Amino acid sequence: MTIEVQLDESQLARLKTLAEGKGVTAESLVQQIVVDMLDQSDDEAFDRLIKRVISRNDELYRRLA
Repeated sequence: MTIEVQLDESQLARLKTLAEGKGVTAESLVQQIVVDMLDQSDDEAFDRLIKRVISRNDELYRRLA
């Protein structure tokens, strides 16, 4: 399955810099971050993270709806 993620230019640049520093592609870094989040045994921490992401992007979600 493929999921598309929209990032602005500065976010994409930061992601690429982080990935290069770890010697991986930006795509594989994002994939590993998502897998790590899903594998966390602390469901409360995952729920807090999801709520934070949703609240940060609330305006975007409203415009896309």
